[in-house]
Amino acid sequence: MERSGLARVAPALLLALLLALTGAATYAAARSVHDRERDQLTTDAHTAASAIDRRLEDYGQVLRGAAGLYSASNTVSYREFHDFFADQGVIERFPGVQVIGFASYVPRAGLGTYSRRVRRAIAASGLPYGPFTIHPRIGPDAQEALVIDHVEPPPGNSKAFGMDFFSESHRRRAALLARRTGRPAATAPIGLVQARGTSLGLDLMVPVYGGPPSLTGAPRPWAGVVYAAFRTDNLLRGVLGRPSADTDLEVYDLGPSATVPPDAPVTKAAIAFDLRPGHSSPPRHSAHTRVDTLDVAGRRWAVAFTRPSSTLTAAERAVPWGIAIAGVLLSLLAAALLRALATARTRAVALAETMTLELREREDQLRRSNEELEHFAYLASHDLQEPLRTITSYVGLLESRVGGQLDDRARSWLGFVSDGAGRMSHLIADLLEYSRTGRTAGDVEHIDLNEAWDLAVANLQHAISDAGATVTRGDLPTVRARPREMTSMLQNLIGNGLKYRGDAPPHVQAEAQQRDGRWELAVRDNGIGIEPRFHERVFGLFQRLHAAEEYPGTGMGLAIVKKIVESNGGSVRVESVPGEGATFVVSLRPAEDQA
Repeated sequence: MERSGLARVAPALLLALLLALTGAATYAAARSVHDRERDQLTTDAHTAASAIDRRLEDYGQVLRGAAGLYSASNTVSYREFHDFFADQGVIERFPGVQVIGFASYVPRAGLGTYSRRVRRAIAASGLPYGPFTIHPRIGPDAQEALVIDHVEPPPGNSKAFGMDFFSESHRRRAALLARRTGRPAATAPIGLVQARGTSLGLDLMVPVYGGPPSLTGAPRPWAGVVYAAFRTDNLLRGVLGRPSADTDLEVYDLGPSATVPPDAPVTKAAIAFDLRPGHSSPPRHSAHTRVDTLDVAGRRWAVAFTRPSSTLTAAERAVPWGIAIAGVLLSLLAAALLRALATARTRAVALAETMTLELREREDQLRRSNEELEHFAYLASHDLQEPLRTITSYVGLLESRVGGQLDDRARSWLGFVSDGAGRMSHLIADLLEYSRTGRTAGDVEHIDLNEAWDLAVANLQHAISDAGATVTRGDLPTVRARPREMTSMLQNLIGNGLKYRGDAPPHVQAEAQQRDGRWELAVRDNGIGIEPRFHERVFGLFQRLHAAEEYPGTGMGLAIVKKIVESNGGSVRVESVPGEGATFVVSLRPAEDQA
């Protein structure tokens, strides 16, 4: 194709390319918005499931306390039972609890004696219990019963009082599971005899045994269960508050956790706890609903959280549209500009030649700058250090020869000269170290950070002993980096923790964890900490937050650390609060990363 023909089609090709890039950017932005909405929905679903799990665990702890009351006493009176739960304030602290009670295990042969004993104890308590009658009537084939004989709050004529748990299949299975495992057990969804309405609930049972565990391994006699009855809709409102108008939360019982895996889907066999008349579920669409499962005392629950509308602002949702409109406009503008430039080919060629010359000049300038930097490093290591050593030597010689003849002021001046020369020597050495960092090519290899850490600790052993510090590490990984630079980096981070210490003896600890395909090394200390506004500044050249009299140094240590880490393909950040120490987090490539 001739140049004139290419000049004519170039604007159209550019427009097509830019529009394609705009489409890709718009898609990526829309995907990002979708992912943020999905992640927020997932987080909200998990938060709701976790809140339910924590509340039910709290109920289990309260019931374990009541079980301990029964295990520690041969006979718990009605007044003792009432006072125990009055002190706990369970009904007030944990909304959703209908009643809390105790059901006694009674063999069939002892039912008559048991009933008479309960009626005498009720009469002696003075509490407003109604007549005690075991119901439903014990069948002729039943050899045992599990009868509710303590209820809080006092039940009056409640249907629950005197009920035989073994008469209902779900309660019987939960009670026998608690008896067999010694752990809390929950029923499948049941209709509560003491609750109004049609919303389902559950009973949570904790077993009670008579006497301590046998030293011979024989089973302890079973005394019964302490239980709590919940109406699930009230329980959820007590845990999560009233749901907002644009959200919906439903809880399903999937079956025994021993037979239902944690990732089981919600099928038609699942039982929804909320069965209020007229209640309808929103459409089950994956973009708007997340399901989280949890183990509830031997049962597997599924919590379905639905939010049909987005939680993002209108401005956040409009970002993809903004990118699309801006991209189209810029594409048209760029195509029009290219067309105008195509008509001035001579000027374009001249401009290209000029830019090429400027680029070459800049390359030459960069090369000369590198050569000057290397020359400066040479001067710093030889020519600049030599006068400082001469100054330091002669100041020491002068002080030893005539120090006794000088007054205090003159001796202090000599001290200032010696200290200044020493600080200058350290500064030049740090500048040399900084200039050399990252300039060595071809020696990247697999580095065991355990060995690098131990070598850094050995180099600092004298400073560690003087500070009375404790320096420890966990198991550190193998990364791709330069060996000498890793030891230098760790030595600077440990030395930083020793230098900026508080009143307590210094403690420096290193741990590592893998995240997003990279190793994150965290070096923590218990020093004075760093204010958040200085978290970026501390990595700059010559940046000091304290006077040299308080904490000596050149302000180069963390700058060297940052340059070492970045030259090895990593990143570094600090997490700190004043007075609570600092944590420097270094991200490095794993050993298997060949990039």
